[in-house]
Amino acid sequence: MFHKFKSFALLIVMVCLALLICEVYIRAEGMWSNDTYKGRSFFYNPHISGVPFLLKPNITVHWGGVEIKSNDAGIRENKSSSEIKKTADKKILVIGDSITFGLGVEQYNTFPCQLEKMLSELTGERYEIINAGISGFNASNEESLLEYLANLYTPDIIIWCVIANDYDDSLIVRDDGHVVGGRKYVVSTAYSSTVWGYIGKKIDKDDFRNSSDKRWLKPLEHKTLSKIDTLLSNSYLYSFVKNRLRPFLSGKTITHIPPQDSSVYTRLPQQIRDGCTYYYPELAPIFISPFFRHRFNKAIRDGCRYSKQIKTPLVILSFDCFVEKNPYFAQGLVHYEEITKYFGIPYHTFRARYNLGWDPHYNKKGNTIIANAIANFLLDKKIIKPAKNRQAIVTDNKNYYAGYIKIRDQYIKTIRSWVNFKKFQNIDQIMGGIRPNAVFPLYGKKLFILLGNIKTHNFKLSAYNTGNRPEKIIVNLSNCNKTISKKVEIKPGQFNWQWKINKDFPLQDGLFDLSLQCITNCSGVKLTEVGFP
Repeated sequence: MFHKFKSFALLIVMVCLALLICEVYIRAEGMWSNDTYKGRSFFYNPHISGVPFLLKPNITVHWGGVEIKSNDAGIRENKSSSEIKKTADKKILVIGDSITFGLGVEQYNTFPCQLEKMLSELTGERYEIINAGISGFNASNEESLLEYLANLYTPDIIIWCVIANDYDDSLIVRDDGHVVGGRKYVVSTAYSSTVWGYIGKKIDKDDFRNSSDKRWLKPLEHKTLSKIDTLLSNSYLYSFVKNRLRPFLSGKTITHIPPQDSSVYTRLPQQIRDGCTYYYPELAPIFISPFFRHRFNKAIRDGCRYSKQIKTPLVILSFDCFVEKNPYFAQGLVHYEEITKYFGIPYHTFRARYNLGWDPHYNKKGNTIIANAIANFLLDKKIIKPAKNRQAIVTDNKNYYAGYIKIRDQYIKTIRSWVNFKKFQNIDQIMGGIRPNAVFPLYGKKLFILLGNIKTHNFKLSAYNTGNRPEKIIVNLSNCNKTISKKVEIKPGQFNWQWKINKDFPLQDGLFDLSLQCITNCSGVKLTEVGFP
């Protein structure tokens, strides 16, 4: 009896030891994290024009399973500004968002740190790569930070990494150091929220109700944890295994979209070349919106102009984000490239293969591939001279982008002049500021929608005010060159309003941004239909 008990006890000890080893391994390799985004309270407002927040200066915190250090300038750097100025033969300033920041990987595994080591080895010179990536920035924020830090560090080269969500509105920082989406009305993935409940069936973009998983409509704060979830809330191993088994246990696939359905999800077909499947960049309405295209590309032009002003080479690297060409690209100091062509694999394959697992940002291996791609590009284009001649492997993507432009033009033709929230028609044209719930109440202070192919000058707004007092909004319609506005008072109960727009306003030409801006609370206003039906 004692022998059996001893064997059982030994078995328990071995199982516990194995689980402990797995827990340590998952944490050490950065394979998982239980940290929430609400736990990020290490930012502050530096009161720099165009820069909404930076890391608190000279801090060391742990988040996402990794250590995050900042220097006196409020960026993710181990060295102080004075040390950076003294130690290197050449300095490269890298501007970007959370991809550049290295969300979820250790400081020394971010691609700027790995690039520093690569370039020093390849050239025989001491390079200092300054990581100025800040999570949550858009292109305008990045350009403002570029000017501020270029003046501070006087780099020899500036690298600016742009991705699709650089079109978005930026996050903001609260007084307690938390970064939140308080004014983040417009996001490149807003259209995804209208089909967020993907459950493994074909998505009907015009029928949200039949293609959504109703679980995802409930506010996250109402979710209650089970007893076992509460007990094991600090275990990375438990969360890791549970996440991996979830699709099999539930019979549903929420986060992984089968290739045959991806074209439905993003409303874009695939392109198969050389035995590989290439997906075109996600073509959300924000990417063809007159205002947001203008804001993004103006930031790019301003960065190019500043580069010319300070006579410092600027390298703009796109991560599958379509950047419109401008005159500065042909003037020598500015270099532009779709850096993913140096990855060696299709970008969407890269994203699926080298993400963190608990978050879509890239793991250590993904950051290594990015660093290697940038090093190859800099050497290939003679922006940096190597110690010996070498040749980079580059994927030809001319046909890819020619195809993208063709698909984009076709997509523009499908944009409708109205959105019906009650029937869930054309909801993929929503750019932000709305919660997919019931008949879409206004959420926050603004709602943005892309409209096109307008055939009439009669604008209509239908809504139901569930409150007992009138709510006031401003309706704005703009094509970036001209904006017209009208104040509207939405009375309690069913409300219908029409606006006869002057025929001098060129409604038949191109695309338009429609925004509804709340003057009063508007939380009880449920929209039915807006636009030119």
